[in-house]
Amino acid sequence: MPSTLTGPMDVFSSAGISWNFINAQAPQPCFEVETVTSHGNKIRCHNGIEFPVKNSWRDITEADLIFIPSFAVLGVGPTLPKDLIDWFQSMAAKGTIIASVCTGAFFLAGTGLLNNKQATTHWAFQDLLKKQYPDIQLVRTQILVNDGGIITAGGGSAWHDLVLFLIEHFSGLEAANHVAKMFLLDRHENPPASYAMSLPPSHHSDNAVLDAQKWLATHFASSSAINDAIRHSGLAERTFYRRFKQAVGATPIKYLQLVRIEKSKKLLEETNKAIEDIAFQIGYENAGSFRRVFKQEVKLVPAEYRKKFRSGLREKEESAFAI
Repeated sequence: MPSTLTGPMDVFSSAGISWNFINAQAPQPCFEVETVTSHGNKIRCHNGIEFPVKNSWRDITEADLIFIPSFAVLGVGPTLPKDLIDWFQSMAAKGTIIASVCTGAFFLAGTGLLNNKQATTHWAFQDLLKKQYPDIQLVRTQILVNDGGIITAGGGSAWHDLVLFLIEHFSGLEAANHVAKMFLLDRHENPPASYAMSLPPSHHSDNAVLDAQKWLATHFASSSAINDAIRHSGLAERTFYRRFKQAVGATPIKYLQLVRIEKSKKLLEETNKAIEDIAFQIGYENAGSFRRVFKQEVKLVPAEYRKKFRSGLREKEESAFAI
């Protein structure tokens, strides 16, 4: 994923230089940056962009920091050769900080350095990481996790948080703040749940349950949605509840709640409807109950979510129209 490679490279390479330049001060580079690959040749990114690289990991015998970008993970993470794993292990033993961003955690996990350590990754891949590497102590609620110098950051743009953290670690808070001001980088204030899709993915083959999920996606506002979904599935009630929980990983009631939350997000993003009206439209008779459930799942109250994800352009257009 080139943005998680070139973005950090730009920032690390500019630390101690760009700010000094605009303030007519002598440059004092904070980092010497080198890009290496497993084979010492070009990098081909998932979108087709290619970067020439001269060195391989075998050319590096010491470093203060190893930074792993994100990868296009489809199904499973990479299987690393033993000599590369040994190199990572030896570098960590020397005290090198090793950090990954987003799905780079799968690569880092492949080195064995995340065994029995706390870690995070992109919210959409957390379950997959835990399934593939069950010894990892997965932290779902934090953007950045540091466990003894092995650092993981969740989400593609979380490299902002990670780079600022690392610059502060090596060069101090002032240097990190200078970089943040030069590149307009912000640390993420909201937890991953604020960005995540509430619904669990439908990666299962139980057709009766899949039909019930489709039914709930359409009839979510009905007070009898669960009973209607059971009848629609053709299953006995106890069988339905058992198979639904087994296939989806959530009870039908919990799943219906998450469907309603996802529908409410769309309404908050795209309409000016009052919170009370949205609550009623998605099936809640009490707006207070809706607010509590929304905060529990999203970690923001509905008004905060609307402010964060509503189109700024739309607001400007509506303000102009009102004038």
